[in-house]
Amino acid sequence: MGLQINYAHSDRGGPSYGLTFPSEPPLFSPSWWELVGWFMGEAKQRGLAISLSDYTLGVGQGWSVEEVLKANPDLQGSVLKAETKETEGDREFLWQLAAQPLAISACRLAGGQAVADSLTDLRGLVQGDLLRWPAPAGRWRVVAVRAERVAPSLDPMHPRSGAAYAGKFFGQFTDRHPDEGGKGLNFFFSDELEFRVGGHLWNARFAEEFRQRKGYDIVPELAALFTDLGPRTPKVRLDFSAVQVALTEEGFFKPVFDWHQQRGMIYGCDHGGRGRNVVEFGDYFRTQRWNQGPGCDQPGLSSDIIKNKVASSISHLYLRPPH
Repeated sequence: MGLQINYAHSDRGGPSYGLTFPSEPPLFSPSWWELVGWFMGEAKQRGLAISLSDYTLGVGQGWSVEEVLKANPDLQGSVLKAETKETEGDREFLWQLAAQPLAISACRLAGGQAVADSLTDLRGLVQGDLLRWPAPAGRWRVVAVRAERVAPSLDPMHPRSGAAYAGKFFGQFTDRHPDEGGKGLNFFFSDELEFRVGGHLWNARFAEEFRQRKGYDIVPELAALFTDLGPRTPKVRLDFSAVQVALTEEGFFKPVFDWHQQRGMIYGCDHGGRGRNVVEFGDYFRTQRWNQGPGCDQPGLSSDIIKNKVASSISHLYLRPPH
C-alpha cells in the first residue's frame, strides 16, 4: 500500500488550468524534501510507501518540466497546420503565404472530388513567401502545410523526451533516496497528462523516420492529412499515424515505463479521456500499455464501465499486475 502526495490547483494562471496552490513548506524546497524524508520514514514503520502525483505539475505549470525545456529547448513540440485555396487553371496562380511552408501541393478536382494521381508538388515554385504557379487547365485545390511550434509544450516523439522527463521529475526522489526504489518509494502516479501538442505532430526527425519505416517521402503528400487526395489518402493517413504513435511510444511512454520497471516501481495513470477518445496520444490503447498500472478515475462516486473496461483490458492483455 502507499500514500500519495498530491497538489490541487487554483483557478488562476497556467496555460491549461490554474497554477498549483502554494504550500508550507514550499514544494521542492529543502524543507519540503526534509518533510518528505520524514513522511517516508513514518510510512515505512507502518508498512506503507509514498509517492507524488504529477497533477498540477505538468507542462507550463512552472515546475520540473519547465526546467527540462529550459535546458533542452528542442524538446518543445510542433503541430502541422494547413491552409487551402482553390483556383481555376490555365492561368498563373499567386499565393502570398503567411509562413514558409513545409509542403505545398495541388490536386485536380472533378465534380468537387480529387482526381487520382493528380497530386503536384509545388515546393520548387515558392520564392520567399510567394507561390507563383502556372496552373494547367481545370479546377485545382492547393494545400500549404506548415509546422507550428507550440510553447510551452513537450514533444513526446523526441527520442530524449521520456528519459529527460523521468530523470528530472521522478529522478529527484531517487537521487535523494537511492536505496528506496521499490521500497519506501514504490510508485508514481500520472494524472491528466498533457503535452500541450496534439493532432498531427511534427519534428525535425519525422520525415526521415517515416522514410525508413514506410519506404516513401511523406512531405509531398502531407496535404492528404487535411484534404481528400483520392484513393491514396487513407494509406497516407494510416502510415502517418502509425509512425507518429511508434515515435511517441519510443520517445516518451516506453522510457518512462522502463525507468520504473528497472527500479521495481509501479507507474500508475489516469490519463486524458481514459479510453473514450481512441486517438488520444495518437492511439490511446497502444500508448497506455506503457504503464504498470493503467487506470481511470470515477469522479463524484460515479461508475464508468467504458473507462474501467479500457483500463482492465490494457492490464489483462499486456500482463500488467492488478492494482
